[in-house]
Amino acid sequence: MEIILIGTIHLDCKASGSLEQLLRKLCAEREIGSITVEISRFSLWYRTFFYQYWIRRLERTLLYLDRVGRHPVRDHPQVRLIRRQISMPFEWRTASAVAGDVDLPCVPVDSGVVARRELPCWHDQLLSARNISCLLESSDFLDMGEIFQQQYARARRFLRGGREKSPYDFASLSVLQGEAWQERERLMARRIRRMASRHGRVVHVGGWHHLIKDFYNHHGERLLSCHAEEICRQDPVTLASILEDSLYAIYLVTSQGVERIGSHYKP
Repeated sequence: MEIILIGTIHLDCKASGSLEQLLRKLCAEREIGSITVEISRFSLWYRTFFYQYWIRRLERTLLYLDRVGRHPVRDHPQVRLIRRQISMPFEWRTASAVAGDVDLPCVPVDSGVVARRELPCWHDQLLSARNISCLLESSDFLDMGEIFQQQYARARRFLRGGREKSPYDFASLSVLQGEAWQERERLMARRIRRMASRHGRVVHVGGWHHLIKDFYNHHGERLLSCHAEEICRQDPVTLASILEDSLYAIYLVTSQGVERIGSHYKP
């Protein structure tokens, strides 16, 4: 059984080209049997059904904010991020397109728990005038490019190992210790293994947090600081840690290209 994990920064659609290039290369060179993606069947259905509904709601909200004179809104980075958030994730669009071209199954393997909780709230909460107005008034919001570069830097610190981690780095990973997260990871791992047993080698595409195997750096030194001990008391349960015995390689795809992580896996 051979599994390849590909990590992304969600919403960075500029990485879709790198993802497509890597998927096509792997399918051509590694005899891939299937592709799986970190998205649920519920999310696919709900997003497809409600996308136009969300777009109309967003347009009404932006028209209202234009009338009341609140900021130039349509090209604001926050509004662009919201447009990306309510669109079909680029990971699924890219993976399903490549799978279709090479005649492979592309399977959603997420549990749907998060989507069932959050997606029905988007119309009244995420896309409300109150929420968008608050986002626009945020004085510390960076350009989208800067935001994604910060996230890539954080991903590299945890995936490649390094000595310096800020309390904020660990705070952003606190969700990895929750029972809901661990149940979700185990479910996705079971589904990925099932696909591997049926179709052979599997390539899985999902967020980079699922690629963290432990909280040690490449020198074997524990990364936790006194601040982080309160947040991460034990190593995380992630796809990479659960599937470690079956891993061939781990990749991080960025808007600049593809980075291979964890060269210590099977050659």
